[in-house]
Amino acid sequence: GMDGSGGRFLNPFKRKNEPPFAFWSQLLEVGPSGSEVKFNVPPWCSGKIRIMAVGGAAPKGSPMAVGNGQAFTQVRGSLILKPQLPLGVSPGDEFDGALVLANTVAGSGENAQIKVRMDLPKGLELVQGESEQTIVVSENAEKSIRFRLRVKEVLGEAEVRFIASLGGGAAVERAQSLSIRPMGPQLRTEQSGAVSANTIVTPARDLYPFEAVTRLSVGAAPVLALRSLLQRLDSYPYGCTEQSISRAMPYVALWNAPELQEEVMRAPGRSMEELRKNRDAAIARAVGAIRESFSPYGGVSAWPGGYYNEDVFVTAYAADFLVSMRENNMAVPEGLAVSVLDCLERMVSRTPEGVEDGRTKIYGAWVLLRDGRVVTSSLNMLEEWFKENANAWEQDVLAALLADGYQMLRMKRRGNEMLPTGAVQITSDRRFSSGMARALHALILHRSFNDRIDRVSMDAILDAAFNQYATTVDMAMSARALAVLAQESAPASGLNLLCKEYAAGYENTGKQEKDGSVLALDAPGCRSFAIENNGNAGALYWHLAEDGYDRGIPAAASQGMEVSRRYLNEDGDPVSELKLGQVVTVEVTARALGKPLPDVVLTDIMPGGLEPVLEKEAPSDAAPGLVRYERREDRAIFFVNLSTDDAVYTYRARAVTRGIFGLPPVSGQAMYSPEEHAVSGGGSLTVR
Repeated sequence: GMDGSGGRFLNPFKRKNEPPFAFWSQLLEVGPSGSEVKFNVPPWCSGKIRIMAVGGAAPKGSPMAVGNGQAFTQVRGSLILKPQLPLGVSPGDEFDGALVLANTVAGSGENAQIKVRMDLPKGLELVQGESEQTIVVSENAEKSIRFRLRVKEVLGEAEVRFIASLGGGAAVERAQSLSIRPMGPQLRTEQSGAVSANTIVTPARDLYPFEAVTRLSVGAAPVLALRSLLQRLDSYPYGCTEQSISRAMPYVALWNAPELQEEVMRAPGRSMEELRKNRDAAIARAVGAIRESFSPYGGVSAWPGGYYNEDVFVTAYAADFLVSMRENNMAVPEGLAVSVLDCLERMVSRTPEGVEDGRTKIYGAWVLLRDGRVVTSSLNMLEEWFKENANAWEQDVLAALLADGYQMLRMKRRGNEMLPTGAVQITSDRRFSSGMARALHALILHRSFNDRIDRVSMDAILDAAFNQYATTVDMAMSARALAVLAQESAPASGLNLLCKEYAAGYENTGKQEKDGSVLALDAPGCRSFAIENNGNAGALYWHLAEDGYDRGIPAAASQGMEVSRRYLNEDGDPVSELKLGQVVTVEVTARALGKPLPDVVLTDIMPGGLEPVLEKEAPSDAAPGLVRYERREDRAIFFVNLSTDDAVYTYRARAVTRGIFGLPPVSGQAMYSPEEHAVSGGGSLTVR
């Protein structure tokens, strides 16, 4: 579940692998004269192959018969081609490649003349060497052909094909692919505003064409916001328990409104059947994540396996999800729901450890009351605690939660007195953020205080929905609030959308489409959109989504944390130049600024020319704060809790390709506070 769009965990720029050769025939019937099996050996396979067979029979009235056998064969092509290329590179890199050619043609003799041609994709260009040449390789000898390539600004898989022929014989082909990837991760940014008489919308980014999305939509604000939230949650790169729940929460909120659900689920190029399967999978994944993360002793943990690390927020959030399923007439695993709610009831009965813990426990008590549990004593205890230990809490979202709680306990007068008089104040909790608070306030007013629904600030909810740094909880709760507040929306009409200018390298492929009640124009590479108002558009909004990979090196950034990286030689000295085959220690250093930051993910993408040294696990004496370490083909990922002191995390890599390579920045981001992030500067690495 951690390989979503964006490539934060896996390299999204595919390349073809050449797996070890294996063939399994499945079960066969064999008669007295035997049975024949045919299979193809792939062209890259060269060497000794073992063939094995086992058999058994149980003839009626006869003893069991069994047997086995094996044989070996030598597979050898006439000319054996072995390309040597790096796994991944970035635009602007220059690197050395090689082709090892072995002549195994019987009778070719000394000084055999072999023609070799190299066909390059559009993403690579030849700097040194020849694309076509004739070389001399004697029988049973081999020779290396070396060349140097430069990477152009064309992302994706780049397949290099080699063709060799001896005399007038048949040509032998061999291809190897590598991935051309950008320096930074995939990012989605959004803009929105009200439609005026004639509106000009200007995209802010310069994207590579690879999978670029530049989509302008016009429609009612709640529908646009819900569509955006579903798409963002579906592509969010992390896979912990809370984020699995957040992906599914909007679908649960929309379950009893099938027409609105289908309206906001729409996505370009995807059928409704596919989207329904995606919805069902998200809900099943959330339930599975709760089940895998639950322990009667610690509740629901942030990650599967963290059973004894009590997490009141995730437990309350999981309970909210399960109760919401029941409220929307969905099938709920009752055994799991009862166990989670029992555990939550014990948690909220304990005295808060601080304001954040108290706010979360009041949220938990509100969920329990919706389940029909009488937790009056816990509610009174929590209210008294805030009266004695906190200031100005009467305008906090916790007061709205208490007010709705008293309403459910049929204490309507007390609930009306408790309800905040205006918009709830901004919270600074790590998880119980302002976006969640505003969404909960709107939901509570809709549930129990309809006469005060005018206190809901739609602009505030939309700000949370379209905020680039919104947490998954913000997005899920905003979607739930928008789902219950959405009214019948007039379709966009009397409008015309067009792109006035395209960037270089893009074609004019934009076509205006009516997508349900929304008017949309997909135009990747558009530099300027125009919304022409030819009639009465009503109260409509425009929404611009840009999704893709930015050209160039991401700018260094430091918001709430700092990150840096060094390559250290065997003496512990920093280096920017390596020798082929040299093993270096990659040192990633990070620290929080001002206050500690929990739940941070550090991602370090290796430059072309380096490959990770395979190590079983993170070292036992890992730096303090390390929660989880994961290694991928081309990157290292550290899940950490940062203090204000420098924390150093290391892994090892080996230089495997000569060249000059750009350094992708190392990045850090707080998963529950995305506005807290950092990006290191770029640079280059030379392998000689």
